[in-house]
Amino acid sequence: MIARKQLIRIVILCLVALYSVSTSAQDGDPVRGQKLFRNLGCQTCHTVRGVGGPSGSGGATETKAPDLAVSPEGGPFFGSTVELSDGQKVEVTDAYLLDSITKPAAAVVIDHETGRPYPADKMPDRFKHLPPQDLASLVTYIKSLSGVVGGGATADPTVSPGPELGGVTDHGSAESLFWIWAVLAACTSVVALASIVKMSRTISWPWIGGIVSVPVLGAVAGLFIAHHGGGGAEREIAITARQFAYDPPIINVNRGDRVTITLTSTDVLHGLYIDGYGIDKEIRPGEKVRFSFTANKPGKFPYRCSHTCGVFHPFMIGNLIVSPNYLFHASVGLCFGLGLATFLYIANKKE
Repeated sequence: MIARKQLIRIVILCLVALYSVSTSAQDGDPVRGQKLFRNLGCQTCHTVRGVGGPSGSGGATETKAPDLAVSPEGGPFFGSTVELSDGQKVEVTDAYLLDSITKPAAAVVIDHETGRPYPADKMPDRFKHLPPQDLASLVTYIKSLSGVVGGGATADPTVSPGPELGGVTDHGSAESLFWIWAVLAACTSVVALASIVKMSRTISWPWIGGIVSVPVLGAVAGLFIAHHGGGGAEREIAITARQFAYDPPIINVNRGDRVTITLTSTDVLHGLYIDGYGIDKEIRPGEKVRFSFTANKPGKFPYRCSHTCGVFHPFMIGNLIVSPNYLFHASVGLCFGLGLATFLYIANKKE
């Protein structure tokens, strides 16, 4: 009976924490939006205060698109009024931004520098298939470029953005997740302490110490192995860039591997930017670029061409997949499972 009550409490706490995370995820996350903005190649055509755009200079070419931070009048882009190709003037709102991403041909904006509409066929319509959370994050990120945060509050306009695409940092979402899991850990600790007190009435303290130490030592050992063990292999990878793809399009390595990449181009000037690692290389046709880095971050990291190489340049994307040390997850799960099984055995024996 005791075991069931404790398990019910833990399950309820986990559900509350997951609900909090999922609720917060429904709101647009500007950090996620910034990553999507970069990974989807939006900076290929759009500028942010002059940063990005065609050839990285925002020059007037056939792929130029509106600046997403500053309006033609010099004020914030979000909340300004834009003129469409049919002469209609509309305000830049959340709905306008969402329609511009999902239905780009429905409302084509006039370029005030040339007096002509921006190219209607350059903005791909494939973004309408993005998940709602991703679309909300993109909208929130674009709003943040104009100093709009949260539910429409305006940030201090005197604060300058970062050097790259708005300078959004991950402090907000990281702090939110930290507090969610901190509260969950505190509540779980209280439940565990109450369980230990009840167990002390029926079994000796040495037994209790053994039961508690199994998951604790397992977690510590798993963390140690995850951060200091595994990986470390030397990986040699050759990547060929061409319009508009990389060969290979997917690279699989393990965490801790020392990766050496030899980059070549078969046609025009290309680039290779690896998201999450900050690697940005330029490769000219007929030349070779060789560089190395340590794959110390597990996860999936898109790599893309960082130099405009043609009409389908935004689609030139590959993926670096860094496999984590699964021994860590296995050891933690095994040790907690053993600890839980021991606890249930003792509780059921009492009943």
